[in-house]
Amino acid sequence: MAVSLHYSLQMQSFSHCEPINNSGEFSGPDVVLLADAFSEFISASGRLEASYEKLQLDVMYLSQELADRNSALKFSLGNLCTGMRFS
Repeated sequence: MAVSLHYSLQMQSFSHCEPINNSGEFSGPDVVLLADAFSEFISASGRLEASYEKLQLDVMYLSQELADRNSALKFSLGNLCTGMRFS
């Protein structure tokens, strides 16, 4: 893979005294490691996105189920209280 990444050699006063790579380019194993890291990051973020979307759907489903059950409980309690008054 013939990829080179250029970066600025400008140094801040609090930075290293010398640039880490004097050539101004990353090459060889550095590029491969960086490409692998980005590939792994992209893959992991895709999995996280899919998990988050599923979690959102699960929360929506459970929220609706809870609302339905609360409604049924209120109805049952209302009938129970009405039945107790007329007994």
